[in-house]
Amino acid sequence: MATRLWRLSAALLFLSAQLAVVAPASFAAAPAKAPAPDPRAWPTAYETTSTTLKDVLDASKRAEGRIEDESARTLRVAYVFHDGGLDGTEREVWRGDDYRIDMTMGPFLTAEGRYKDQLWETNENGYTLLKRGIHKRAEANVRALDKPDPGDDVKLLGRLRAPADVYVVRVAPADGREERRFYDATSFYLVRRETAYLGKLVVTTYEDYRTQNGVSLPFRITLSDGHPENDKVWTTTSLQIGTPVQDAELAIPGSRRLPVVMPAGVSSVRLPARVDPWGRIIVRLTVNGRGLDFQLDSGSSSIVLNRDVVRELNLKRYGRWSTTVAGSFTSGYAVVPKIEIGQVTMNDVIVEALPFSFENDERTRVVGLLGYDFIAGCVVKIDYVHGTVDAIPSESFHVPENAFVLDAALDDNVPMIGMTVNDAFGDRFVLDTGADDVVVFSGFASKHPAAVEDHSPKKILSRTFNIVSANGVGGRLLMRPVLIQKLHIGQVQFPDWLAFVMTGNQQAFEGEEADGLVGAWALNVFDVYLDYANSRVVLVPNSRTRKTTPAPAPSAPPPAAKPSPAPTAAP
Repeated sequence: MATRLWRLSAALLFLSAQLAVVAPASFAAAPAKAPAPDPRAWPTAYETTSTTLKDVLDASKRAEGRIEDESARTLRVAYVFHDGGLDGTEREVWRGDDYRIDMTMGPFLTAEGRYKDQLWETNENGYTLLKRGIHKRAEANVRALDKPDPGDDVKLLGRLRAPADVYVVRVAPADGREERRFYDATSFYLVRRETAYLGKLVVTTYEDYRTQNGVSLPFRITLSDGHPENDKVWTTTSLQIGTPVQDAELAIPGSRRLPVVMPAGVSSVRLPARVDPWGRIIVRLTVNGRGLDFQLDSGSSSIVLNRDVVRELNLKRYGRWSTTVAGSFTSGYAVVPKIEIGQVTMNDVIVEALPFSFENDERTRVVGLLGYDFIAGCVVKIDYVHGTVDAIPSESFHVPENAFVLDAALDDNVPMIGMTVNDAFGDRFVLDTGADDVVVFSGFASKHPAAVEDHSPKKILSRTFNIVSANGVGGRLLMRPVLIQKLHIGQVQFPDWLAFVMTGNQQAFEGEEADGLVGAWALNVFDVYLDYANSRVVLVPNSRTRKTTPAPAPSAPPPAAKPSPAPTAAP
């Protein structure tokens, strides 16, 4: 579901991608073809005009109006909407820059907001997450429009006469998104936006403007990404401007419920899990009385269940959306009355139903991902050496003395940590227990090309395997293998490490902000503690890590790492 920020002020519509198993294949694949032009895009041939960019933007601001009294800059608005085949309602409360949005869609309740500069979100399963605000591209576009002199970031392209008489403004700051904004040539209302987002065109239309207390807002908003089943339509049912808003209406709520239930009085629970030779963590779940194999996947923003299994278990499905990660597929929600993970239970769990499964070995068919909605309910300890996984009540967890702590941003319900690739630091590498390898995304590689050069003798690795193929949810991914001279995760150095660099146009998988993935081959030199309640990952070097002299400090040290002698990962 998109927020009002996306619809009116260009905030983020972020794909909650399931980052699945990434395993290099042994054969080369052809580069991806460039996508065909989107037929929904309006023409790009414009009339020249004597009207200036300043004329258009100033007229648009006058048309939209503004409440000058800061104390009266409040808004209450309610909508009905249709999204993915489901009907819903939305209630928003705004006071200055603070806001709260409560949504009901079918049987699902979600909320999000910002209170005193703290962003937060409550998901379908009732978890409330404090967010860092790492997604800034939409805000960059808004800032560019507000500048007295935006330079090349904002340009008036000209006037378009058909299919509507509009002035066309291009917004494209380096740290934002490229979009075209269409302003009605008579009213100067914003009537349409075309935004490039993760390799596709998102079209937002604004209709039925009405004025109240000197402020004009559209009463009908439609968002389209090219898949008709994904079209979202909001219709305003009530609007109040300038009425008092109290702190209690905006305050950050606690978690609505805690889906993970552990036995009373225990300090930890051993889960029915094993670590296979590739480092994949296979967990045996009982779902509505049926035993099923899942993969413990910190790179998954939810719990995922194969949609064929959803049908076999007669679980009710809700909604239908087209989603693109490694490829395109349809997804929906389902509600599972009971999940048992050994002695740990989860009741009335909302899961995503996807076409996800793979044969892990001759006796194991993995049909789901055990991601954020389980991990966030406890501290999960992974012991790669002994092949065990434990669930620890969050309130009883204490950081081991020989551990170091990595700060983890969880804005997308996956832990993003810091890692240094040679001398280039990135603080948004997804710690992904569902990935086999270290994968560097194309955005990081384009910013730091020297850091991802192949260090193998005579570059034989990248020359021999120019492009390889890997599995991702919904399709295949293209990447190239390289030998990295040194990686650093916290205080640990990984010398001469095999990594994979994403190639081609694969934005839907990579997202806009992530730097890459840190998978099992790097993680298995630690005991890993996933402590989402405290936005951190705790790493304890294990018997696979040999201690050496401290490694040179990276140019931008990872945040919140405890100083200690620097172990080196054994080859």
